[in-house]
Amino acid sequence: MNAAPVSERATGRSGSISKRFTTAFIAVVTVILIAFAVIGIGVNVRRIEAELRDTLDDTARLAQVGLPVPVWNLDTELVTNFADALLLREPLAFVEVLSEGQPMVARRRADLRQQLTFPDLSRSSTFLVKTADIMHQGKKIGSVRLAVSREGLRNEILWNVAGILALTAVSIAAIAVTSIVITRRSIARPLAALQESTGLIAAGNLEATIDTRHRDEIGQLARDLDAMRGSLRTLIDERRRNEQRLEETVAARTRELTRTVDELRALGEVGRAVSSTLDLATVLTVIVSHAVRITGTDGGAIYEYEPSTRTFDLRATQEMEPELIDALRAHPPRFGEGTIGRAAATRQPVQIADIGEDMTYDSRLRDLFDRHGFRARLAVPLLREDEIVGALVVRRRSPGPFSPELVELLQTFAAQSVLAIQNARLFREIQEKGEALATSLEHQVATAETLRVMARAPGDVQPVFAAIADHARRLCGGVHGVVYRFDGELVHLAAMDNVSTEGAEAIRRLFPAPPGRGFAATRAILDRTVVIVKDVLEEAGYTSVPMSRTMGYRSALAVPMMRDDVAVGSVVVTRAQPSGFDDTDVELLRTFADQAVIAIQNARLFREIQEKSAALEQASQHKSQFLANMSHELRTPLNAIIGVTDLLLEDARDLDRPDEIEPLERVLRAGKHLLALINDVLDLSKIEAGKMELHLESFPVAPLLDEVSQTVRTVAETNGNTVRVECAADVGTMRADQTRVRQALLNLASNAVKFTQGGRVTIAAARVGSPAGDVIVVKVADTGIGMTPEQTARLFQDFTQADASTTRKYGGTGLGLAISRRSCRMMGGDITVESAPGQGSTFTITLPAAVDPASVADVRRETPSAARVAQPTSRGGRSVLVIDDDAIVRDLMARHLERQGFEVITAADGIEGLARAREDRPAAITLDIMMPGLDGWTVLAALKGDPDLADIPVVLVTIVDEKQRGYALGVVEHLVKPVDRERLAATLRKWCGGPAHVLVVEDDGDIRAMMRDALAAAGWSIAEAENGRVAFDRIARHRPDAIVLDLVMPEMDGFEFLEGLRTRDEWRGVPVLVVTARDLTDADRQRLNGGVERIILKGGRAGDDLLREVADALAACVDRRRA
Repeated sequence: MNAAPVSERATGRSGSISKRFTTAFIAVVTVILIAFAVIGIGVNVRRIEAELRDTLDDTARLAQVGLPVPVWNLDTELVTNFADALLLREPLAFVEVLSEGQPMVARRRADLRQQLTFPDLSRSSTFLVKTADIMHQGKKIGSVRLAVSREGLRNEILWNVAGILALTAVSIAAIAVTSIVITRRSIARPLAALQESTGLIAAGNLEATIDTRHRDEIGQLARDLDAMRGSLRTLIDERRRNEQRLEETVAARTRELTRTVDELRALGEVGRAVSSTLDLATVLTVIVSHAVRITGTDGGAIYEYEPSTRTFDLRATQEMEPELIDALRAHPPRFGEGTIGRAAATRQPVQIADIGEDMTYDSRLRDLFDRHGFRARLAVPLLREDEIVGALVVRRRSPGPFSPELVELLQTFAAQSVLAIQNARLFREIQEKGEALATSLEHQVATAETLRVMARAPGDVQPVFAAIADHARRLCGGVHGVVYRFDGELVHLAAMDNVSTEGAEAIRRLFPAPPGRGFAATRAILDRTVVIVKDVLEEAGYTSVPMSRTMGYRSALAVPMMRDDVAVGSVVVTRAQPSGFDDTDVELLRTFADQAVIAIQNARLFREIQEKSAALEQASQHKSQFLANMSHELRTPLNAIIGVTDLLLEDARDLDRPDEIEPLERVLRAGKHLLALINDVLDLSKIEAGKMELHLESFPVAPLLDEVSQTVRTVAETNGNTVRVECAADVGTMRADQTRVRQALLNLASNAVKFTQGGRVTIAAARVGSPAGDVIVVKVADTGIGMTPEQTARLFQDFTQADASTTRKYGGTGLGLAISRRSCRMMGGDITVESAPGQGSTFTITLPAAVDPASVADVRRETPSAARVAQPTSRGGRSVLVIDDDAIVRDLMARHLERQGFEVITAADGIEGLARAREDRPAAITLDIMMPGLDGWTVLAALKGDPDLADIPVVLVTIVDEKQRGYALGVVEHLVKPVDRERLAATLRKWCGGPAHVLVVEDDGDIRAMMRDALAAAGWSIAEAENGRVAFDRIARHRPDAIVLDLVMPEMDGFEFLEGLRTRDEWRGVPVLVVTARDLTDADRQRLNGGVERIILKGGRAGDDLLREVADALAACVDRRRA
């Protein structure tokens, strides 16, 4: 039925092929013929062109032969005739003869326009032109111009093209007809037949005829097509067989896939059930229902194993009647017995193909299963890491074994059952632990709250008892909580919680009372053990039933409060209903009872601590007062001893009395040693008592190092040592307690020169950057005896040196390094040491470049600034007023300052000092603090309060170590007695600008004399005053350039003197140097505020050092005044 269309398609396709072949053949032939025609035309054109050129050349040669004579003769007619004769030759069209460059004859063909010239013909493509010279007797006499027309050439070419094209067209037509005939017969028809056969085969007709007779390529194609048809028949038969097998395989796989999908869906639902709920019964019911459905069994159950009884408890069932379920629960399977027990024991599935024929099965259960129609049974153990968790059982009403696939599938459900049971168990454990943790946390919170109450009121036990009663009642689930105390004779009500008014009255009517056995609280106190009354109405011997009815409780728990095996009370919790109390309740109440005991002990200890603290505070005050008194009482006589001895030694040296020098030197060394010991002990006592205060000021580091090196240079030279200072250029200034830094450096340098013989001591300083700020590092290195690691380990301990031999050989108290390190640590730094025996030692002081004020005492000291420092007056001179009640001190200072070129005025007390200051207007004043009458602080305030005296620099020279107060009151320097004479002179030089008038206000005559001698030796003019009043008289008579002031003086002390001095405008500018041995308090510092230039502690150094510092301070005072 498809033959016709296939034939038509075949014909159309073969026709199309033959047409395309014929067309292509004709096109190729046509192109070839046209190419030959074009080549022929080109050849003809070249030939004709060559002929024209030959004609033109011949004509030119002819003209060159025939024209020379006529042109020479200028025979125009003959030339014209010759030109016309030339034009008769085809295809010559133009002839022009020139004689000597001028046209002679021009002839044209008749068809040319007369206006055309030779240049026009040369530019035209229609003409071919040539010029030839006319020669006569070897000389050019003219030329001839010729032009040949190409019109004949064009015509000839057109005729040639027409002939060639006609011949080509005839040839193409003949070839086309021939190719069409041959193509149809040899290609188109066989190809059409083959195409038709191919179409039939493609349409499914494998019996179509294929013409294979041709021996050409088409015949070979037909034979290949016939072979392909045979292969197709074979493939189609094989495909049909494969399709049949595939359909059978797909059907089997579909059935298997459906079953697998059902299993997976069931397992998925089981997994969701396991993960969505922790209710064990619900999860196991889902598991067993899916297990029964998927396995195609008729019933099933899941059991959970109980290790304590070694039995299996029924947890979930499916398709089982209530009678059977009750029977199974009444007779739980045991481990190792029955199907389930054996499966558990062997850890392998166990099955019974027919229960009725298995005589080992329990007869009761066999009859029961038989009544319900169950014949076969399969039990799979539930295992978790080889431990029995339970069993999964399925039953079938038809007998027969269970397939391995079913057993394997059931094991999958068993694994899910294990997971569900484990989750449920874990959940139960977590719940139990969570409840226990919550209870424990609640207990801990209650305990912590009780401890907080205890901490808030350590001396009051009542809030603690109230908190215990509340927490005990709440946490034990009681209705009342009561705490009782026992004093050894009577039981007292301490606290109660949630007790009604009637109940409270009932308790108060019973207590206080002796302990008895008729009440739980008192019985616990008597027996010293826990008492539990489950029901007060049934408890034998319980006599407090009326009170229990009034309060509304039936059971009680009482725990004694024990301290050292003695009952001191009890904690009681009651409940409204009869009940027992578990161990948790007892332990909780024990905890509260222990807390109550701790509270009682804390209250007792708190009272004892308060009493002892009060006693310690009073003792501390007495100690502080004792230290202050001892500071003055010890340093004052030592000051005199050292000062006088120093003067006597100086006189003995001047008079060359060697028999007196050596004893005096021993006395002076002993005095200085004793003074150093007293200073160290007092400093250590202040550090330990927390009373050591730092007085911060800004000062350059380099001058301090030079000062320290100069101080130790004498001892160094005695031991044959050299002292070298290496200070980095950028070390700059630092802000710290200059006195403490100097003390530490001096201690280290003194030790270095003392323990080195014939060696070198180097003091090096550098500024080091750090994230926390710049640090000043000072290293004191020596080449001395060195130390072992054991010695360096105990080096900084109090009263400790390297060893006993060191103490015997070199002396010392062993306190210097300890005090120095503690001072550095107070400033946020430290002292470390590196040493080796025989190789010397290197001590390193590390201090912040700017000590943090927050890390030290609130008392601060500022370096006198331009706004605060006493300003100099225009008065010249180097007069110094020494105000000190100690005549020895006055004398010493006067002698020393006079030697230094100062004019010394002395005052024995504050009043005299103020008077001398007003009278003499000294350049500087030294002032003692502790003086009878007006003390140094009063004198200082007077000086700074007097407009006439306020600008006089004041240097405190005192035993009292209270620099801050002195600076605050306006002193320019603070020197500590015994005064270093050189330092006193240097100080006065600094303030007086050279020998000037200094007023020394000191009640101690020896000290005054020492200062006078020291300053006078330096060229100072000295005025003395033994107290503040005398000092005022001296000032009034001769205003000093500076004042050296002791603070402790009779009649008018240094403070009163300063206050009086500052009240006079004309004296306010006199610098005051406080030299005192007194330990300044905060109040003292406030009184010194703005009135002193410097404070020098008398007890801080030897007499020479103190006098030197006083002189330096006074010199600075006067220098500034003269600036």
